[in-house]
Amino acid sequence: VNAVNDFTIRVQPRIVEKHYSVFSFGQLSSLESKKITQRFEGGFGGGRTLLKKKYFESTVSYAMLYYNNNFQDLTHRNGFRHSPRFQIWGKAEEYKLNYSMEIFYQPSTRDYNDYILRSKTVVGFDLNKKFMITATYSSWYESFYAVGSRNNVKTFTFGTSYKID
Repeated sequence: VNAVNDFTIRVQPRIVEKHYSVFSFGQLSSLESKKITQRFEGGFGGGRTLLKKKYFESTVSYAMLYYNNNFQDLTHRNGFRHSPRFQIWGKAEEYKLNYSMEIFYQPSTRDYNDYILRSKTVVGFDLNKKFMITATYSSWYESFYAVGSRNNVKTFTFGTSYKID
């Protein structure tokens, strides 16, 4: 088992209405698994609620983002990416169960063979109103990658979370 020493900080101001949202974001990362010393991503977009039921909600969104990657081998890449995303989530309160799944595809605006594909699935069990046990599975594929890096990172984490009101 290899440890993944990746770090990301993200800011995402947004406006959320009943059936739509608009947002912007900025993200700075250091990704040892991808041999990226520094990655900046920033952009803007919007989303729409597709379905909203008692136990289930789904949304679709689209963003345009700028990226700037500095790799450990001194390769430098930057440009723009499309970023469509599909997301579902829900909560069955009588079973104290929460779940979510999201997937997004980010092809370069210059070359659709240069893309990122990410997915994340989370299942949580409420212990009380503040604490939750969670299990998360993530997959992160990048078509361009530096020599010695992992282009397809898959992780499974199990832990707890605490809600701050």
